[in-house]
Amino acid sequence: MYVKDHMTRNPKTITKDMKVSTALDIMQKNDFHRLPVVDDSGKLIGLITEGLVAESTNSNATMLDIYELNYLLSRTLVKDLMITNVKTIHPDVLLEEAAAKMLENRVSVLPVTDDHEQVVGIITEKDIFQAF
Repeated sequence: MYVKDHMTRNPKTITKDMKVSTALDIMQKNDFHRLPVVDDSGKLIGLITEGLVAESTNSNATMLDIYELNYLLSRTLVKDLMITNVKTIHPDVLLEEAAAKMLENRVSVLPVTDDHEQVVGIITEKDIFQAF
């Protein structure tokens, strides 16, 4: 079984200059927990997750009310919170290798990129569990 057979194809992506509040809206409306961040050519440059946003707001917003928190998120850009050292995988790799890479790197998701680093899919732990 290969990654390409179990990945979510053509996932929604965002750009680094998008506001975090907009990224969260996209996640919420689509029931996503993370979004790949791409440059203008579609090349993967980062990943933003609900967890990263929560960590950021917990440390910066312990005394803020909901309106102030929303204001803060509307002023924060994705590039300010995204991780840039993203582990990826190719669609033609075996699922077992994807699982091993997730375990080795302690991640629950791998963006799937082609030979040109274009995002063609995303595979999660859940996708792998459901395959077996």
